[in-house]
Amino acid sequence: MKDKDDNLIAENVVRALGDLRLHAMRSEYAVHEAIATCLRAAGIAFEHEVRVGSRCRVDFLCAGGVAIEVKRGKPITRVVAEQVERYCMCDPVRALVLVTERGLQQVVTEAHGKPVRTVTLAENWGIAL
Repeated sequence: MKDKDDNLIAENVVRALGDLRLHAMRSEYAVHEAIATCLRAAGIAFEHEVRVGSRCRVDFLCAGGVAIEVKRGKPITRVVAEQVERYCMCDPVRALVLVTERGLQQVVTEAHGKPVRTVTLAENWGIAL
């Protein structure tokens, strides 16, 4: 039952971020502010910049243990995959949502038995970059 619950919690966060529309040149701080606004509007409680383990600080930790990590530009897929794996080893993280500007489609869909979802802002814009 836990796996199903974790998937549902992660999908609620993904839905909350589904309306996120940002100009590609926004600073990471502006992206964080927009995400916080979406989460508040959806009634999802969260903390910002949370240490979840050694060398592991997620951008957001939402109620239910859903971590959100933001990646701007086009980061190196291998590096992001390693970071996702590391975050998912941490006990407070029950699921992870990776928010990217473009690319990195479904870098990882599960890590350490925890669901990983990707929200690609370029898709939210309705264009391919």
